[in-house]
Amino acid sequence: MIGWSNNHRNLTALVGLVLIAFVASVMFGLRPKQREVRNLEQSVQQLESDLRKTGWPLDPDRLNSLKDVKGKERDRLRQQSADLLEKATVVFVEKIKRQYGSTDEFRTNVSRLDFTEELNQLHMYCRGRGRIFLAEEVLNLSEKTDGANTYQMVLQVWTLRAVLDLALASKLTPRESGIWVESDVERAGRREKEPVACLSVLPVRAYSLRPDDKEPYLLEIPVRLGLRGKLENLCAFLALVQTGEILDWDTARGDKADQTHKLRCFFPVSHMEVRKTMPGEDQRVTDEIDIDVECSSFFRYRDVTPSVIRDRGIRLLPPGA
Repeated sequence: MIGWSNNHRNLTALVGLVLIAFVASVMFGLRPKQREVRNLEQSVQQLESDLRKTGWPLDPDRLNSLKDVKGKERDRLRQQSADLLEKATVVFVEKIKRQYGSTDEFRTNVSRLDFTEELNQLHMYCRGRGRIFLAEEVLNLSEKTDGANTYQMVLQVWTLRAVLDLALASKLTPRESGIWVESDVERAGRREKEPVACLSVLPVRAYSLRPDDKEPYLLEIPVRLGLRGKLENLCAFLALVQTGEILDWDTARGDKADQTHKLRCFFPVSHMEVRKTMPGEDQRVTDEIDIDVECSSFFRYRDVTPSVIRDRGIRLLPPGA
């Protein structure tokens, strides 16, 4: 057998090294890349399938058009939200500015003495409007009521007084609760007893933008009134709690003709029950009705509403969007 020359052996070795390098590049370089490409293609196909199921248009022009439409809708909803919030919290805004300067000053500077004075004024107002009497057992509020947030108790007094003013203006009268208290009238050395009206404040409800917020952005101040009157009186009352105006009692306490300071009313009704009154002892049937109604005022915790942090995750559109 004729032996290979050195050139042939070198060429054979070179070819072998090239083959080994090629096989190695295929095994350790090309095949992983091929698998990576296949995985990417599957991901793209899966994403495209998911997008089709959710209704997102895949055409860039349609996406841009949809973006413009949704942007305008977002701006409209933001403006509508701001308008509704302003309307809901308008009742005591001017009153707070006149007496305390700002919402923050009101929350931090209103004192227990201020609350006591407002509560006493409420009692005097009620007694002067037809000898309406209040009691802690029904009112759920007194000078001894414990509460860390004094400003909320002041808001409760203001809300009850304003809603009661609207009820009386509509010729509705508070019903008797069945509880009696001593009045300031004495006969034969003894104080007479007077029936307590069905007027109550309810627990304040707080609303937050996010579950982990340290403070609310809006407070609801609900009150409950038990009233009696005619159906037309109720209709007048329901109109007034939405769009009526009343004199601020700081003004009304002085010159009744002074129309400078008014409260714009917005006390939406959250619950109402209406019943026909039962005949009295004389069995006489009347056209009066008994009404249990819950109304609320709203208080913005700060003068400037905090911005809402948007969720940056993908929000899927409904099918057909």
